[in-house]
Amino acid sequence: MIITSKYSEIEIENVSALVAESKYDEYDLAKVKSAVIIGKYSDYKINKVEKKLDLEVKYTNCVVKEVTDNFTDIDIDYS
Repeated sequence: MIITSKYSEIEIENVSALVAESKYDEYDLAKVKSAVIIGKYSDYKINKVEKKLDLEVKYTNCVVKEVTDNFTDIDIDYS
């Protein structure tokens, strides 16, 4: 799933692959297998990461509640 968004509220229950570019958004992701997110001025709430998470974010809030035992990579570039 590819998302380009601005000033939006995004809710996703279950996604295997997510690529998102966002500004001024609110993301509520229940379960993510793999995600690449580039964002500014946004809020991200991720309940569960199963495999991979790559965040390149500025001026954001990000909460990840759970990471499964079989994750392979978490990379966060926060400035």
